[in-house]
Amino acid sequence: MGKISSLPTQLFKCCFCDFLKMVTPT
Repeated sequence: MGKISSLPTQLFKCCFCDFLKMVTPT
């Protein structure tokens, strides 16, 4: 579970981070 989805995971993490930032006003 490392090389299977390396790029997609990175993109997902970026999107997730952005989503979290939008949801949680800091």
